[in-house]
Amino acid sequence: MLNALQRALIKKFNKALSDFITKEKYLYFYNASERAMAHRLALYLQAYFPKHYVDCEYNLNLENKQTLRKEIILASREATLYNKRVRAIDEEGIAVSVFPDIIVHQRGENSHNKIIIEIKKNNSSVDSSYDKLKLKKYTSNCSFKYDLGIFLCIKIGNHSILEDFQIEYWSNGKPIQK
Repeated sequence: MLNALQRALIKKFNKALSDFITKEKYLYFYNASERAMAHRLALYLQAYFPKHYVDCEYNLNLENKQTLRKEIILASREATLYNKRVRAIDEEGIAVSVFPDIIVHQRGENSHNKIIIEIKKNNSSVDSSYDKLKLKKYTSNCSFKYDLGIFLCIKIGNHSILEDFQIEYWSNGKPIQK
């Protein structure tokens, strides 16, 4: 169940997404990269979050004194979803540096993390499991604890605006019903 803050965040997100849909059809109709689409959506989000930063691929975490990077801790069984550089914590888990597609936050602190968004194109050769794992970790992790996670699947080459996007909201490490 959504709380009042999450409903307000979703309302702002939906307005920004509507702006993106209206003005950026070219990008998803002609299969632009996820990064290009994330950048443009972030620009529209910034208008609705003037007191926050809206960043793409942001990886800094100044509260992490060891690496200064945003990391999530994965159990060994979860690590199979990730095939990039990792830092071993112990035999039970690894620390993975992460680069969220879009975040709405205050830089330099983790107490005002509002939204994390992972974007996936429906024609991507990469499975969405890792994106959803990041949303699980970011919305439940004590050090980040984003108020809302959003998984946005963009259907490439589709002309029907109502069917161009699939949205899944996350809170407390789980998908939630709107």
